[in-house]
Amino acid sequence: MKAEISNTWEGAPPAVVARGDDRRVPRRSRARELPIEWIDPDDGSLLLPPVRRRRVPRRVWLAVVAVVAATVTVGVVATRPPHRPRPQVLPPPGDDPRPQTIRLAHRLLGVPASWELVVRGPGLWRIDLRAGVVVRTPLPTLQSTGPSFLVASADRVFIRPLDFVPGYVVIDGRPARPLAGLLGSGGPAFPGPDDTHLWATTETGGHRTMVLVDLDGRAVGPTVPSTDTFPASGDGTGRLVFTTTTGTYLEGSNNRSLITTGTLVAIGPTRWLTVERQGQECVMVVTDRSKGTYRDLGAADCTAKTYFPGVVSPDGRTAAFVEESPSGTETLHLVDLTRGADHVVGAEPLYADGSSARLAWSPDSQSLWFVTRDGQIDIIDRDGTHPRGLNLVLPPVAQLAFRVRTTT
Repeated sequence: MKAEISNTWEGAPPAVVARGDDRRVPRRSRARELPIEWIDPDDGSLLLPPVRRRRVPRRVWLAVVAVVAATVTVGVVATRPPHRPRPQVLPPPGDDPRPQTIRLAHRLLGVPASWELVVRGPGLWRIDLRAGVVVRTPLPTLQSTGPSFLVASADRVFIRPLDFVPGYVVIDGRPARPLAGLLGSGGPAFPGPDDTHLWATTETGGHRTMVLVDLDGRAVGPTVPSTDTFPASGDGTGRLVFTTTTGTYLEGSNNRSLITTGTLVAIGPTRWLTVERQGQECVMVVTDRSKGTYRDLGAADCTAKTYFPGVVSPDGRTAAFVEESPSGTETLHLVDLTRGADHVVGAEPLYADGSSARLAWSPDSQSLWFVTRDGQIDIIDRDGTHPRGLNLVLPPVAQLAFRVRTTT
């Protein structure tokens, strides 16, 4: 039987009774805008309305799926360790003395295209870090296991052993050849005031003298008076650093100036870092070379010693040096020359064969490159963090340096 519905009412609204199978019928009023109610016809109790399922549009489901997928992807990427390509290995060298160009599978680092890393080991490698190109030049075996000196000029590289045995020069694109003139007579060699001059050693009657020579080893300029010791290093501007019993001096063009009566820790074109004794204590002091001003950076270890003067970054903000403790442990330090913070990188990180050029700052002063104990190259940021690898396996490395190519 059909339900009877009254559309208007006065007083209480009429109930709607359903007959047969439909036991839930609505009642409502047009006179008043009342919501639909559902009443059980047996006992008059209020029932819940039937559930009407709204169909979700397909585009909404697709949007939800896309958001979930993106969230999962971001989570996976955020937790996945950064991808590092496998270290590349150079092919074995042949018997040809001529330079060999090797194109790697991928670039090594995203650095400026003008940077070139020069590395000496059993051979000489010039590495274009951005392009991933290595130029390998075979080197004759050095007849000395002692210290050697590496000088990277604009278009050639000099290798000069401290012992009086043959050294070599490698001109870009040519095989290695023995050093000539005063460069071939033995002793250390250091960079001159520009890319076309070097300091070479002469010895006459037991007296040693440093002479400015051209790239072919011909004497062309001033000399530095003989001293009791070899120079410890260059200073980054074409002058020489000597350490004697009375102190450490800066010499060049027949003039001498005292750097310190203490210990020279690191030197660069704009600043140097020294350890000075004050009574029974020692302090670390940074000197601004252009202004002649200095200031203390804090206490230093009076018993420690350093190997070769360390290097100050090109911008003068950070010094890197290797310190040996009384027990013989070598430690690499990075000192912030503005705030005085000393970052200790680690114990015995370097390949200690006595050679110079084991440390090199990147041209932008942001990272330090050094030779590790196992003869490989490691890279750290100037604050001592974020170790990075070169991703290139080389034969045992002894020395390294940077060259910045000029573009025309």
